Amino acid sequence: MAKEKVKLEIIDGDTEYSKVFIILQDIKNASTYKKAKETYNFINRETKVLTRAIETHLRNILRENGCLPYDGTNKALERALNDLEYNCRKRIRIIDRYENITGEKIVGYDDETDITIIEENGVLTAAVEVEIDIL
Repeated sequence: MAKEKVKLEIIDGDTEYSKVFIILQDIKNASTYKKAKETYNFINRETKVLTRAIETHLRNILRENGCLPYDGTNKALERALNDLEYNCRKRIRIIDRYENITGEKIVGYDDETDITIIEENGVLTAAVEVEIDIL
C-alpha cells in the first residue's frame, strides 16, 4: 500500500477576517503498525508543517499592516503582534478547532504547538483557525 500524502487546506473561517488551516491524512486502509507509525509522524512532524503555514500567514498579515518583525525570532514576532494590536487596533487570535472535543476521536495532542489531533472515519486531522479581531 502506498503511503497516503498529508494534505494542507486553507479555507475561510466563520468571520470575514478568519482562515482555518487544516491538515489531514487518510489512514483507514493501513495496517495496525502503519496506523500507529503514521499517527506518531502526524503528531510529531506534520503539526510542525501546519505551524509553519500559520506563521507564514501571520507574517503576511503583519507585513500588510506595516508591523514587520525585525528578525525571524519568536520574540520579534511577539513584538510585531503587540504593535499590530496597539498601532493598528487589530488582534490576532489562534484557535485550536478541536480543543473542546473529548472521547475516542482524540488520538494525540502536540504540547509544543497546542494542537489537538483527531481521527474520524480513518482520517487524521488537525485544524487551527486564525482570526483577526478589529478593536
